Amino acid sequence: ALNNDANSAALAELWFGKHDRDLQNFVFVYVGNGIGCGIIIDKKLIHGAHFASGEFGHIKLFEGGEMCSCGNHGCWEAYAANEATSRRYQLLQRIPDLPALKSIIGAALDGETEAVSVLQKAGHYLGSGIANIIKALDPAVIIIGGEITEGFDIIHPEIVQALDRNTFFGRKKIIQVLPASINGQLRLSGAAALATREMFNELRITG
Repeated sequence: ALNNDANSAALAELWFGKHDRDLQNFVFVYVGNGIGCGIIIDKKLIHGAHFASGEFGHIKLFEGGEMCSCGNHGCWEAYAANEATSRRYQLLQRIPDLPALKSIIGAALDGETEAVSVLQKAGHYLGSGIANIIKALDPAVIIIGGEITEGFDIIHPEIVQALDRNTFFGRKKIIQVLPASINGQLRLSGAAALATREMFNELRITG
């Protein structure tokens, strides 16, 4: 499940991340076919009462907006997940097949105007959703993972601009938005972190 990926990725960053600061309170935003969020508060992963925390991908950005995979309209992931970005490019270029996000990022890094524009739009929508996370949880850091971060230099200014418009009390000046530091091995590292944590939990119970 997407949120399990996000939780594993959040733990991977907490335990093995290569950031130049101590991560105590942050949210990992995993952008893939949908959007899942792993929440770390006081260096602990937050599960929620029903192990369903972090479903920010289904917070509504627009009433009566685009259809989401969950059946509702206007959800964040319907605008900022990979397929939404690919579909936007497909419509702009009027091509028959849905392009891979990787090819769009490659074109953008090569300077293609349409590809840059589509990634900037993705950054705008990511920032709009992240603003809601900031209002809800007041994290010190937002870490973004997933293929989209290969175009981080293009999306980051748009994310910051969206935060400028949508956050309160100057919070965007304090909160850092960073790309995942171990994006290539997030699931592996996160799984190792989960396994290790469970092992220590069992030792404490039985010891």
